Amino acid sequence: MVILTTHSITASAAPDVLLDLVADAEGAPRYAPSHMHAECTGPGIVRRWAYAGEQLRSWEFRRVVDRAGRTITFEHVAPAPPVLSQRGQWSFRPSGGGTSVEVTHTIEPADPSAAAGLRAGLDRNVPAQLAMYKEVAEIRTGLAAHYVTRTETVTLPGTVEGVVDRLLEGDLGAAWYPRRASTEVTPLAPDVSLARLTVAGRPLARYFRLARPGEGVRYKRLDTREGVRCELGSWIVRPSVGGMVDVVLEHHVTLDLDRPVLPSTYERECAAVTAGLHRIAGALAEIAVSKP
Repeated sequence: MVILTTHSITASAAPDVLLDLVADAEGAPRYAPSHMHAECTGPGIVRRWAYAGEQLRSWEFRRVVDRAGRTITFEHVAPAPPVLSQRGQWSFRPSGGGTSVEVTHTIEPADPSAAAGLRAGLDRNVPAQLAMYKEVAEIRTGLAAHYVTRTETVTLPGTVEGVVDRLLEGDLGAAWYPRRASTEVTPLAPDVSLARLTVAGRPLARYFRLARPGEGVRYKRLDTREGVRCELGSWIVRPSVGGMVDVVLEHHVTLDLDRPVLPSTYERECAAVTAGLHRIAGALAEIAVSKP
């Protein structure tokens, strides 16, 4: 038994704008609330982590981007039960000054009784995904105008592996906040955890956290602040010289997409992100002193 589905939407943006959005899987976590992280794991292969409804999903897919033909074909690598195989195609066609976006799925379930649930999941999730791409593509000011990104580098003694271990052991995320916060970490899967931050027992923030052995930590806030669509970042450890390593701290905020970003709002957010990174850097230096 094979499940075949087709979903489509029309957007006012140009075909290449929409194709670029779908092709950039690694950039999607900046504007897609349920997308936690994505990275290339091989030639034409991407792994994506998603978290929604208190459920974690992670999968790899192989893709071929044909810009001349304006299509993206994909196939899941080793899909999880009850799916034996899953593949499909995105197409982007000019339509009335805009673009008709169509995505097809072909799924072979291991158990025919699972077909109805799989189809219902596609009928629920794919239209929402299409609507998200339409929303982002039609932003008149451009997506980048809503981005605030800042970085800071801290140089520490040690090895990459040792410093990554210290990042995972320490209560570093709590240092982002001016008030004293405590962290409770709940494992979700190998290298994936949920961090809950509280102040005096009251909830402060929840974070998805992905540990990358030999590299660092990537995170995304799950309960966004007012005026913010997505908030995420990373602590990446790189070898330096003389027995030292550099820890590159990066924090990114995507401001709400449904309104223009005022200069005062942008400047205020830049200042807040910079201050948070300074506090993280200070806490990181203290960890280095206490755990040489």
